[in-house]
Amino acid sequence: MSRLIRSFLLALLVVVLSSTVQAQETGLVRIKVDVDSVALIVDGDSVYTDSYGSALLKDVWFILSLPVGDHSLEFYHPPHDPITRSATLGGDEVVTHEIFFEPIDSAAFIVSLMVSSDPDTSAIYLDGQNTGLFTPALVSVDTGQHRLEVRKEGFESFLETLKVGVGQKGSINFILRTVPPDSVTINSLGLEYLPMTPMMNPELADRLWETYRGLSETFLIVPLGQGILAKILAAGDSESETNALIGAGVVLTVGSYLIGKTLSKRKRLQIETANEEAKLANEIAKIENNDADRIVREENDTAVQLWEEENKGRGKTRKSIH
Repeated sequence: MSRLIRSFLLALLVVVLSSTVQAQETGLVRIKVDVDSVALIVDGDSVYTDSYGSALLKDVWFILSLPVGDHSLEFYHPPHDPITRSATLGGDEVVTHEIFFEPIDSAAFIVSLMVSSDPDTSAIYLDGQNTGLFTPALVSVDTGQHRLEVRKEGFESFLETLKVGVGQKGSINFILRTVPPDSVTINSLGLEYLPMTPMMNPELADRLWETYRGLSETFLIVPLGQGILAKILAAGDSESETNALIGAGVVLTVGSYLIGKTLSKRKRLQIETANEEAKLANEIAKIENNDADRIVREENDTAVQLWEEENKGRGKTRKSIH
């Protein structure tokens, strides 16, 4: 390698090493603040701020490493005024800053709001508590977010969430709606539903027939059976009595069967007639009741329409906070 090239490389190495050494020359800044959540801006760039998820904490030393040279430090903690400090760093130098924010008069955190309503004389509630004031009134609130509500009999209560800052002022006007009308009912209109007539069960005729058929079977078994048994055992000695038992059994069996058949048929006819009459009556009741429902529905719809027309453009607020 020629001497010229070796000289060039050596010179380049010296330049790189000197640049590296110079870049590594830094100083330290020790910082302590007297309040929590202080945002620190160094040379116009955020270092520790709430938006970064962190901030300087009260009475905790924060060590900041910066390149040698002059730097500006800005400390932000609203509503305090920003505090600016400078730091001139040489090699291995430590600069210390203790930051004290001036106390702020508590009155600076109070905001006065003019609260009004239409109609007026509405009770004013702040964060759920009755203030004892009635619109229009001047309400003092702390800075921050609040729930402001007005209430008046005969009108819907209105709740508004608002946020005010230090030094702001403003007004808010609640334009209230009347309470919705009560729904009318059948009774309130002097109407009533026609009752529905219950249908008779056709099985009642079948049950009646089953009862008489059971009787005929009983008469068939008991008297007739006794007569036949006696006729066999008596061997002709009591023929007249056994014949009487047999005759009675036959008469009772046939009579029960015929009577049951007739009564069950009559019962079925009565049930069918009654159900036809009930069906007709229920159709009439259904028509009448549907008419009553229609009248109630129309009355309620009309009342709601009138209420909406009366309250058109209401149910809102007009506020100005600046």
